[in-house]
Amino acid sequence: MVYPRLIALDMDGTLLDGESKVPEDFWPLLKRAEELGVVIAPASGRQLATLQDQFGNDLSFIAENGTAIAHQGKIIDVSVLPDDAVYRILDALQSVTVEHDVVLCTPTVGYVSEDANPDTFTQLEKYYYSRESVAELRSMVEGSDIIKVAIYCAAGSEEFIAP
Repeated sequence: MVYPRLIALDMDGTLLDGESKVPEDFWPLLKRAEELGVVIAPASGRQLATLQDQFGNDLSFIAENGTAIAHQGKIIDVSVLPDDAVYRILDALQSVTVEHDVVLCTPTVGYVSEDANPDTFTQLEKYYYSRESVAELRSMVEGSDIIKVAIYCAAGSEEFIAP
């Protein structure tokens, strides 16, 4: 019998249950896949450290919307945004009048302003296992390998941030 070599599993709305937890019946399936030589790779917009906390370091992961790829505890590929693109995003956000907070994501940590809204920190706990509060986000751009810029807007990112 021919088996797939790789199965990438979406997390939110697919693998995870209503409480954002891995269902218990997943673990025997993971073991069987490994016995058959099938690589299981959780794939998510979530941070690599968050996925590793949920599943351990032994799996492959497609994290941060595909910008960080890890295999058995080692980061094997990243897609780094050019610094000037990150600065342009931060500059464009200056014109957004509704309250929002930015997370600058690297392969290993998410940086957020230390004066971010407390509600933002509550949301970050769910998605960013590895995070650091900093005094000035712009100072983190150069030399930090930013792979994603995430923006949290409680009023609605689609309505107020996307435009």
